[in-house]
Amino acid sequence: LDLSFLILTFNPYRIYRYKSGSLSHFDNPTRLRNLHRTPMDSCSLMTAMRETYPIVTFPGLWDKLGESFQSGLIISTAIVFEEIETNEDQLLTWAEDYKQFFFKVDNNLLHEMALVTTNYPTLIDHAAPRDQADPYLIALAKIHKGTVVTEEKMVGAGARLLKIPNVCQSMSLPSVKLIQMIRHLNWKFH
Repeated sequence: LDLSFLILTFNPYRIYRYKSGSLSHFDNPTRLRNLHRTPMDSCSLMTAMRETYPIVTFPGLWDKLGESFQSGLIISTAIVFEEIETNEDQLLTWAEDYKQFFFKVDNNLLHEMALVTTNYPTLIDHAAPRDQADPYLIALAKIHKGTVVTEEKMVGAGARLLKIPNVCQSMSLPSVKLIQMIRHLNWKFH
């Protein structure tokens, strides 16, 4: 029996509604409490480049994302870069210019990541052939008190694997989609 619903319903940063048998939320702008070190998931970058905001149509967004990596507003890990490297495409070409801003795993990050995977073992697929970035991103958010940017959606109790938003919610860490981050930062592109 998952009682986190009862506790999290009273979270002043979120407005909840029950929809189609699952709990969903609408982020209150104050939920993005800390966007100075924002861990970014590969799925946000991949979805943006390949589906919603291709660089040929939205070059200003990609310039702004690059500036945000350089300034430290957006952070990520070398594991995310490795996930991007699995496809030779425009995203990889763009990411190679910012490769030095994808953090190498250090002892502090490794320790926090181990805590995440110990407490949420179904966050990762243990049969996967390589490291998975999700626990590292959550660990980065915990270390930097940041907001994880991911396109993943929460899954229900019967799911085989947890998603980033499930674990973030359980750990009282905010997670948002890229468009929510863009809106919160009031980025405009003309």
